[in-house]
Amino acid sequence: MYPTIGAIIYLVFCLLVGVAAGRTMYRSLWGWTLLAFLFTPWAAFVFLQVAGPPLRAAKKVSNVDEANRQRKIADVEHRAESNCPSCGSPINLVTRKGIQSPEG
Repeated sequence: MYPTIGAIIYLVFCLLVGVAAGRTMYRSLWGWTLLAFLFTPWAAFVFLQVAGPPLRAAKKVSNVDEANRQRKIADVEHRAESNCPSCGSPINLVTRKGIQSPEG
């Protein structure tokens, strides 16, 4: 009974290395799971940290981050340029009401 529990725990750790490879490093989940099964999960995790993400994925992530940053800047600029529909004054970014409005 106890060797079965140990084997299940070992397989779970192997799968966790594969999941970490797939989600954070953009690598093959099943390939790294197999590598962890063959070499031990700890050794495969060290290999994964040394290997890091592939250059293609790193460039893709940096492009996505830059696009998100540009989108946030455009959103803030749009909010800063918006005027209150009821009084026409600039909108306070905290209260989202016109600066000169009686409510704000």
